[in-house]
Amino acid sequence: MEIKGINSQYKVYNDSKSVSKNKTEELKETKNKSDRLELSDAAKKLNSASEMEPKAVEKYREKVESGFYNREEVIEKAAASILKEFS
Repeated sequence: MEIKGINSQYKVYNDSKSVSKNKTEELKETKNKSDRLELSDAAKKLNSASEMEPKAVEKYREKVESGFYNREEVIEKAAASILKEFS
C-alpha cells in the first residue's frame, strides 16, 4: 500500500519571498499612517449626561430579571420600532 501526503495530489505554490516582501511593504505603509479620534464638545456633554442614576439602573435590572422584556408584546413593539427606523 502506498500512502501519499496531503499535498501530493494538489500542487501547492508558495512563493515565500514575494509574500514576505508584500507583508514588509504593508507594514511600512501602516507605520506611516496614524489614526486620531476627536470628540466634539457636544459629544462630550452627551457622554457625561448619559450616565444613569443608580436607581434607574436597578429598575431596569429588575425588569430584565423578571422577564419583562421577554414578553411577546414587548418584543413586537421593539421589532416594529427597529423596522420603522429602516423604512
